[in-house]
Amino acid sequence: MKKFLLSLSVALLAASASYAQGSMWVYSEGSLNQKVQYYPWWNCSSSLTAPNPTYGSGEGGQVYEFTPQGGANGYTDASAGFLLSGPNVFGQPILGTLHSATLKFDWWGEGVGTYTIKLTAEENSNVKAAGEYTLCTITAENSGKWNSVNLDIAQLFPTVSDAWNKNVSNGSGYVFSLVLTNGDQSSKMYINNIQYVNMDDDWEAPAAPEQKDPTSVPVPTQKAANVLSLFSTAYTPATTFNIGWWGQNTEATLETIGTGEAYKLVNFNYLGWELNNNINVSDYDYMHVDFWPCAFTTFGFTPISNKGGVTKENSLAMTSVNVNEWNGYDVALSEWSDIVDLDEVFQIKFDQGNGATCYIANVYFWKEGNGDEPGDEPGDEPGDEPGDEPGDEPGDEPGDEPDNAVQTVDADYSNVNIYTLSGVSVAKNANFNEVKAALAPGLYIVGGKKVIVK
Repeated sequence: MKKFLLSLSVALLAASASYAQGSMWVYSEGSLNQKVQYYPWWNCSSSLTAPNPTYGSGEGGQVYEFTPQGGANGYTDASAGFLLSGPNVFGQPILGTLHSATLKFDWWGEGVGTYTIKLTAEENSNVKAAGEYTLCTITAENSGKWNSVNLDIAQLFPTVSDAWNKNVSNGSGYVFSLVLTNGDQSSKMYINNIQYVNMDDDWEAPAAPEQKDPTSVPVPTQKAANVLSLFSTAYTPATTFNIGWWGQNTEATLETIGTGEAYKLVNFNYLGWELNNNINVSDYDYMHVDFWPCAFTTFGFTPISNKGGVTKENSLAMTSVNVNEWNGYDVALSEWSDIVDLDEVFQIKFDQGNGATCYIANVYFWKEGNGDEPGDEPGDEPGDEPGDEPGDEPGDEPGDEPDNAVQTVDADYSNVNIYTLSGVSVAKNANFNEVKAALAPGLYIVGGKKVIVK
């Protein structure tokens, strides 16, 4: 990549500004990098050749001016971006060299409003990764003067940095975007000298990883007494759920993988689970999800509450998503407790996908502790009394068959609900002996009993 830097002053910018080793201009003094395209996204009135507010019209250099358009759209929100659209120099995308760089620019604000810088990795409007940084809220102290900013890409935009480094969008993405919120007619922003420095000159595009499907599912290690499970062959589900139709592109199918189960998600962008009964997880400490992406993607999830008819959610993006392996996430519920009503969770949402094929397994809540009670012996389950045998329930007499024993299929199972061990509904109010021929071999919960189908 060393040699591509020597050509930057000729190939990238039609301005007189020169390129030092390890740096790239996006915009400066009225001139736009030839490899960059400018797009006013929403409600934006802008100019790339506005007079510098320091000197006034006809004096000094030119700068980028950004104001909300107003009219029918109002003045509150506006946005625009600078897209580096997949250029290659000597066979290498420029975008990848920016993954560990520093973004520098100068800004001059007037009026009111809060401004956010947004960066993306995207190809043909398919966003693979995105990140935001709050630049400023205009105040009397920072308005009406030039302010200089240095933003470390890897530190402040880690998801985008990782995507640029892995070249997931084939060198295409927004290298500078400005978003205004809470503006009015007085809002105005000037930008100049947008530049990346400390580029990774030796970066080379990695080979695309071969997509692989999992051959097994992780086995959870938390004690059942400490777990409230929604989907896992290791635990009895606290409630069942249905896949919600929320306008998603995702196609979800339940698959048996080895001795476990997982949902295969094709074209994953987001997916909702609608619980058949609300759950209270306020006494638990973590939410666990196992996630396997077959290609690069971002990923997030959230419990959703509906207390008093008010729906609350807060999707959290996972900072590390490794391809072709199981990623186990344990997110502290304190990350949601200030927003989501954890005592009234009625849905789960998985989101922030970019269309990749992925798998989800072992979705449950858990808390710290060993799960034992005073007098428990090794192998005891919660609620066991002294002398109980494995599988005994409260009130069982000596010699009673354990209620959790696997039942035969010749019993009268009519008008029952049938679920997989993970809690996925198979049939409701059904005659088991009539539908069992259509079931795949395995264990099922039929009328509250475990039943084997061969």
